Amino acid sequence: MLVSSLKLQGIASTIFTTEWAASWFFNPAGVPQSQDMPIDADVKIASVEGDFIERATKIAQVIHASGIKVAFFHGSLTEQITARVAAMRPAPIQINVNHSGEMDADLFDGRVHLFQNALKRTRFPSRRSGFH
Repeated sequence: MLVSSLKLQGIASTIFTTEWAASWFFNPAGVPQSQDMPIDADVKIASVEGDFIERATKIAQVIHASGIKVAFFHGSLTEQITARVAAMRPAPIQINVNHSGEMDADLFDGRVHLFQNALKRTRFPSRRSGFH
C-alpha cells in the first residue's frame, strides 16, 4: 500500500532485504527466506553467502551504489545484520521505523513510531516523529 501510494506521488521504491534469519542458528542450510513478490517496487534480496560482516557490507554497498537518498530501516537491534548495515551509513538520510522496539543506537536522522506507546517511550525525545 505504501509503495503504491508513493508511486502515485512520483516516488519510486526499492526494497532491500537483509536475510537476517540466514544465520547458522536460525537457518543452518543458509537458504534465503525472502521471496520475490508481485509488488510495484524493485526488490533486492540479500545474499546469504559469506560471514556476518561480509553480508552486511554487501548490503550496504548495494544501497550506497543505488544512489538512494533516504533509507527506512524496519527492524530492531535484535536483527543485528540490519543494525550493522545502518551503522555503515549507506544512505545520506536514515530513518528507523519502530514496529515494536526502537534501535537505541544513534544511527538515524529520524524515527517513525507506528504506535503511540512507542512514541511515549522513545529514548530520543528531542527527535520525535510519529504516526499512530
